[in-house]
Amino acid sequence: MKRDQDYPIAAAFIDERDTLLTGTQNGKLQLWNLDINEAIRFICGVGGTPITQAEWSQYIPDIPYTPPCT
Repeated sequence: MKRDQDYPIAAAFIDERDTLLTGTQNGKLQLWNLDINEAIRFICGVGGTPITQAEWSQYIPDIPYTPPCT
């Protein structure tokens, strides 16, 4: 498989726009889940320890602290 044939050349939404199907020139198909709530559950499930209030204040002090994954 050549690297230049591994990029999507076709895409279509399925399942009421919650899933995107892409296809490459070499025939590879891939499904992409676009459901935001499912993505949040996945990220919060594998993300480890959420950002603390102290870390939040250090890295994004201009935005009020909102604990993620609660």
